[in-house]
Amino acid sequence: MVSALYALLGVERITDVSVEEQRLPALLRESRKYQNEVSTALAGQVLEALWQLLRGFQRANDDTKGELLREALGEDPHEVYGGLLATLMRLVFILYAEDRGLMPQSDVYQRHYSVSGLFERLREDDARYPDTMDARYGAWAQLLSLFRLIHDGGKPRRHAVPGATRPAVQPRRISLPRGTSSAVRPPDWRGAEAPKVPDGTIFRVLQNLLILDGERLSYRALDVQDIGSVYEAMMGFALEVATAPAIAVTPKHVVVNLEDLLEQEGKDRAGWLKEHAELKITSDALSKAASVQDLVAALGSRVSRYTPHVLSPGSVYLQPTEERRRSGSHYTPRS
Repeated sequence: MVSALYALLGVERITDVSVEEQRLPALLRESRKYQNEVSTALAGQVLEALWQLLRGFQRANDDTKGELLREALGEDPHEVYGGLLATLMRLVFILYAEDRGLMPQSDVYQRHYSVSGLFERLREDDARYPDTMDARYGAWAQLLSLFRLIHDGGKPRRHAVPGATRPAVQPRRISLPRGTSSAVRPPDWRGAEAPKVPDGTIFRVLQNLLILDGERLSYRALDVQDIGSVYEAMMGFALEVATAPAIAVTPKHVVVNLEDLLEQEGKDRAGWLKEHAELKITSDALSKAASVQDLVAALGSRVSRYTPHVLSPGSVYLQPTEERRRSGSHYTPRS
């Protein structure tokens, strides 16, 4: 380590290196450029985590025959989207705080509350029991306990959490982390049964937040701009409920109604996709498709990774708003 630092920061790196790209100023420029690429990649993975969390709550909603989210979806679907968004931003800030050493270092916190510790346990479980991760529960309840701990504070003093003085981590303001289905704004969620979000969902969410290009991401190194990029990547969606088989397509990840597409004349389908989903595609298979499955096969690689399977009627999904389609999502880097 000392030798590497000497090689990087020694005076020879400025005066003796003949190749401009190997001098210290050029190396620093490349480092900042790579950090911007990390920020962009992380933003994309956080958006994928948002879809994963949505699918997890879809599973939990199905387990209750639609009761979990019925009232929230009926009154204001945007409230559910806000809950998903707030949950992921909580996780980002907690991971940042943990990597900065701002959370308790006691065994109690590290073993029973830490988000990083939860991820390591889930990763170990996934390696041992990969086929049962979506049939096991408990990780979501631990996250709820952590959110409550940060909001209310914890004792005894030796591993205390002081409690929130700002509304950023107030569970009562968010519809999802309560575990109730009786109201969008119940007085409290303590004592209620937590939604049955599978451990596999939480593992995939945390994996998208913590693993980048196969390596563990250090939130300690993130800048304000990077966190802003993460936040902006998730903004500008509307939560909608599918009324027919649907799927998202690139480049804007717009969800299209496959029955509506199938009803179009074969020669008009490419134009319909361009108008409704900003997708430019020319395919004989698309014009000849006679079923929903044929359409999905014809779309091929243009199917968004956020919907690897066809959404069935009644499924909830994230639809980019007109504003997001027009302006996209890009957070200006420090440079």
